[in-house]
Amino acid sequence: MGTHERVEALQDAVVHATAYCGGEGNSTAALQVVQMVGNEQGLLQHLMHFIKCRIKTRDEHVTTISLGLLDVCMDALGPSCVEIAKRTLLQRVARLASPAAITPPSVRRRAQELIRKWAPTHGVEAHNVAFREAAQKLKLEKAEEEARAQQ
Repeated sequence: MGTHERVEALQDAVVHATAYCGGEGNSTAALQVVQMVGNEQGLLQHLMHFIKCRIKTRDEHVTTISLGLLDVCMDALGPSCVEIAKRTLLQRVARLASPAAITPPSVRRRAQELIRKWAPTHGVEAHNVAFREAAQKLKLEKAEEEARAQQ
């Protein structure tokens, strides 16, 4: 199978892994995604692009499931995946997590959970302070929102 075919197969696997079927997505397809990229690290950039496209959909279920797939991939595929995710997706996830964003509540909650999870796990290395900074910004925005609500 050539590179083009492997990229297309990865795209199909991401779509299957993030399809809304009344639950949390297709965990078998998510494992397939991790295995495909684990066997060929050159697919990481493509993977992040495909996940980003799925996060950007207007279907809140697909977005939430796609955020979960991103988290699974970051945990399973290691520092290279974390680095690419930081550059290509962290800002988008932080925007979705923002209390000021016009985002469905389920998406906002999931994005907030991930930002909080990633700060202590990925934000401890000096080159990954962006994760810690995103969590600090989220905490500040949440405090500001709560202060406005009390007024």
